[in-house]
Amino acid sequence: MLKKSLLVFVMIAAILVAAGCNKTEAPADLQGEIDTLKAQVIELSEENETLKAALTSLQASDTESLLELRNTLDSNLYGTLNALIRGEHAAALESFTSSVTVKDGNVISLYGKGTVEFAIPERPMNLRQRAFWQDGASYNAIYEIFDAGYAEQDERLNTLNVLYLKQDGVWKIDAIFIDE
Repeated sequence: MLKKSLLVFVMIAAILVAAGCNKTEAPADLQGEIDTLKAQVIELSEENETLKAALTSLQASDTESLLELRNTLDSNLYGTLNALIRGEHAAALESFTSSVTVKDGNVISLYGKGTVEFAIPERPMNLRQRAFWQDGASYNAIYEIFDAGYAEQDERLNTLNVLYLKQDGVWKIDAIFIDE
């Protein structure tokens, strides 16, 4: 008898569970939660679109700022090189970080684990900027050298590499060297 009662109880429970599973509508309390979540999805989608538009605008602004920085540093570099050529080393050194020195016609910079030297040219250099990039408080520029400004011309096409650091809100040359 106990087995029969247990079997009937299990069958009734199975029928009730099966009947409950066939129900297609969510209970009223869950439907309210579903509606709230749908509203949140719509709100977050609109916020996402707003943020995407702001990011696009910011990226355009960053590009303009980078190009303006490039133009400014490029112009300053020519002024610094010309001051070095004229022998106005003290004035030129204002454009460099404190780790850069001028000695015996060379600009000496710390670079990596050693030093690099840049021989001060005898006349203005003919350069064309080929690459530039900014990474936080550092900026790098690479120039193709068409005329290095030295008495003896080099047959190879070299590059002038200029590395800047931003110190106290001012961009200064931290290293300058010719690369083959």
